[in-house]
Amino acid sequence: FCADDCRLAFRTARDRVRTRAATPMPIGMRGDEVAELHLLPAPVSSPPPAELLGAKAISIFAPAALAGVLAFVPGQIPAILAAAIITILAGFQLIRGDSHRADTGRIASLLGPIGSSCLGIGAVFRPDPSFFLLAAAAGVGLYWLRGTLVVRGKRELDAILGELCASVPERSRMSLPDPDDGRPLETRDSATSSIRTGEEVLVEAGDVVPVDGTVSAGEATIYPYPTATEPVLRRAQSSVLAGARVVSGAVRVTSTRVGDARALFRPRSFGQEGTPGSASLTRFATWAKSPVISLLFLAAMAGLAFVFQQGLAAGLTRLGTALLVMPVLSLVLGAKWPFVSASALAASRGVVFRDASALERAGRVTAAALCTDGTVTHGTCQLVEVNPLGKPQESAELTALAMGAEVVAEPHPIAEAVRIFGEERGITPTALRRAAYAPGRGVTALIDGGAALVIGNRHSLLQAGVSVAVADREAQRAESLGRTVIFLAVGGRARALFVLEDPVRPEARAAVQQLIDLDVEVLLLSGDHRATVEALARTLDITHVKAELSGDERAAEVGRLREAGGVVAVIGRSPADETSLAMADVALTLDAAGSTMEGDLAVASGDVRDAAWALSIARRARRTAQAVVTTTIVGGLSVAIASAIGVLHPLAAVVAAFGIDAWALPSAARLLRRTRRERLR
Repeated sequence: FCADDCRLAFRTARDRVRTRAATPMPIGMRGDEVAELHLLPAPVSSPPPAELLGAKAISIFAPAALAGVLAFVPGQIPAILAAAIITILAGFQLIRGDSHRADTGRIASLLGPIGSSCLGIGAVFRPDPSFFLLAAAAGVGLYWLRGTLVVRGKRELDAILGELCASVPERSRMSLPDPDDGRPLETRDSATSSIRTGEEVLVEAGDVVPVDGTVSAGEATIYPYPTATEPVLRRAQSSVLAGARVVSGAVRVTSTRVGDARALFRPRSFGQEGTPGSASLTRFATWAKSPVISLLFLAAMAGLAFVFQQGLAAGLTRLGTALLVMPVLSLVLGAKWPFVSASALAASRGVVFRDASALERAGRVTAAALCTDGTVTHGTCQLVEVNPLGKPQESAELTALAMGAEVVAEPHPIAEAVRIFGEERGITPTALRRAAYAPGRGVTALIDGGAALVIGNRHSLLQAGVSVAVADREAQRAESLGRTVIFLAVGGRARALFVLEDPVRPEARAAVQQLIDLDVEVLLLSGDHRATVEALARTLDITHVKAELSGDERAAEVGRLREAGGVVAVIGRSPADETSLAMADVALTLDAAGSTMEGDLAVASGDVRDAAWALSIARRARRTAQAVVTTTIVGGLSVAIASAIGVLHPLAAVVAAFGIDAWALPSAARLLRRTRRERLR
């Protein structure tokens, strides 16, 4: 029951037998269940062990070397013919058992065996038959190197993907609703793989969340992703990721993504070819290995080899070398493995990319617009000062009016701050009529007696025909300190101003510096007064600000940035910044990983540094893949063409191909190791 290509697992009798990609699962069943056998493919297509590749190389090299040694004996023409035949047979053996055909394609995988056959046939007609030994050794050695590097690279990818998948439990407790009122009736232990989108699971202290989802009820302290070191509080409407561990409390989670769509399982699909979400570099590599391009390359190399040939032996030798040295495997794997490794690293830190295309696009970001409330600030306002513009004893009365008006704006942070301020002082809200809330502008209402009430920013009062000149000096003083000011007008006259404070997140400055280090232009978007936003920008070393904008105006500003050129990312929260996020090339949403509002890129925490790191790892992955594709195309073609026209000696060409493969194939593993070392520092 052991195999490198599959994993075995037992499932309950009520499940239909099927083959499906999933995490490797241990064999086991309960006594009251009937077991069924499932074959579950490993996270990444399992390569043959290095020992098998070495045995294949030896099986080809040993008889070829023996024939080459016999060729040294004068007059041993049969030995020379045997050497050529063995090389041809070796080529067909590679064709039949090529372990990389799935990666390089049916036609492209034949180029190497055809090349080795050409070298063997060419050796028959050479004055020095011993050259065959060198050619055979070079061809087999190049195949062995490529196979060994592929095995090692896949082993590292399998390791990190296996760690992610192993952190998710195999069994869960489903919360079964009452068919009459929908409330939870009982729980049932079931396989995690049987959970469907929309179903609820119960997670208690010590449990691990089995699905991506949204908390529907309860409250718990959890580690939000597998490598988290600080617990966070999750309550109703909060999002959670599969693999999150509950420290205390209990929650019911409504699943939003199950199976391979979960964040920890999604990186396995980032290397798939021909899917709508694949990266453009991966699509290019797929095109480059297509049968048409492979045949065109074969024809071009044959034409060059025989146009510049000095005899049949030389032409075959040059053609064989050109076909052997073309690094098709490095091109294909180097174009997709960096995206797999980057997405796996990101998932381990609670950073979720929608697909490989979104990851690649995030790596091209040139400008980042930061929303203020809840992104660079805590998003929890505190009312610190009430300034009546008349008699001081009117403070409580005006606060009561503000509380009554802001009821319709809850749960907006400003409305919450006004309510908490009044409740702490025992103030009862005043009942108002026809209260209406306009996002980004404020609240209008009617008080007893029919007088109009307006509470909001300067623009709100000016639109209502109310002058704020009497309060402007006091407002400017507060705004110069980075505080937010809202005005209260009754009966067409400004009556009070309320000063609120939303502290800057301590990690925001470091996040902005990370973006600047990436040569990303940072812009601050806000609906607050310009003086407030500029004071906030100074603390963060941001030079570009766009202030006093409504939600639609902020979205329009993002659209103008896109029209100016470059790739624009918006970092914010949903639904508060939903319009701006929708207009971005890359929508990066905080505290949304696992929810239905993930967008292109989401993080499980509210830390804006994770957003900046996500753009950094995406850029590294894209640059790594881009460097590999450029090197293999330019370098490989240059070596192949130089070999075909006879400018480069076959041995030198093989050495150059060795160098290209040895640098390109481990590129994803280097990305993994480098990123992990930086995290440890």
